[in-house]
Amino acid sequence: MRGIIILLLRGWVVRCFEEYLEMGTPWMVRPGAPDAACASTAPRPLPKSLRKRLAFFAFVTMDEPAMLAHWVAWYEALGVDLRSPARTRVWVNVPRGEAGAPRAKATMAVLARVAGVNATETYSSPVKQALANAFMDSLPRDALLVYPDSDEFFAYPCDVEAVVTRDGAVHGHMVERIAANWEFRDVVAPGAGAPALPAQFPLQCRVTGRHLQANHFKQMLTPMVDRDGLRVRYRSSHNLYCVNLRSKDRRAKHCAPAGNRSYPFAHYRFTRRAYDLARRKRDIYGKILAGGETAETRVAARVFVFRRDAPVA
Repeated sequence: MRGIIILLLRGWVVRCFEEYLEMGTPWMVRPGAPDAACASTAPRPLPKSLRKRLAFFAFVTMDEPAMLAHWVAWYEALGVDLRSPARTRVWVNVPRGEAGAPRAKATMAVLARVAGVNATETYSSPVKQALANAFMDSLPRDALLVYPDSDEFFAYPCDVEAVVTRDGAVHGHMVERIAANWEFRDVVAPGAGAPALPAQFPLQCRVTGRHLQANHFKQMLTPMVDRDGLRVRYRSSHNLYCVNLRSKDRRAKHCAPAGNRSYPFAHYRFTRRAYDLARRKRDIYGKILAGGETAETRVAARVFVFRRDAPVA
């Protein structure tokens, strides 16, 4: 009998199932909530007034071209102009000697219609931070940056214009999407007869934030300056700080507050490649931080796989 890889994260499967029954199949919003109508599993184009201000940055790997195809289609449907060289920058981690590998060719084929695609052999948080900040330096002060990982599918509230006017930014939090039988399954690429990505991973659970107790917040629309006019900088893909570029004092400062409401978005972390990716990221960040614990270290340490026909210890 063919073994099926099943996800076990320190016994949270039962808790996630209970949470799933509590949340139901729609997004994690209460019926009648202001953002309920737009918190769906299909992208809703952002208003024109915001689309013209959008810029897009990402740092992706070659691990899952099929997921990447869904990801590109999602952000195009939101109204992000991925064909604009001035407003788009996508970096692809291509390890040394792997440029000719099938997965590298498949990844570049998916990104063929995206402008500003570059390759780098280095994969690290400081590199991503430096590249993101350099790109932000090239953008106008009224730009709004969309900076997702390749397994993050941002969804915005119906009143997103009002949120941006009020807060200056849009914050989000991850809700993990999981296959119906809780397995690490392969992603089926978009195409004729292919199920939509949410249908491939219909279950949902707040694994990262609630059960792994890791940072699950992201900026879904990031302004270039804060309320005090300080230039925004990324400290990591999750955290921001601000500096005054006109001052000799370039020390990091806290950004002026910009709202405290967070909106859910789909995080497709638990696919067939999730275990190998978590182990690889743990090893990479472990070397960089000389053994220091990170969210990815905790994820990799808590992920186990077994076969259905094998005994469970």
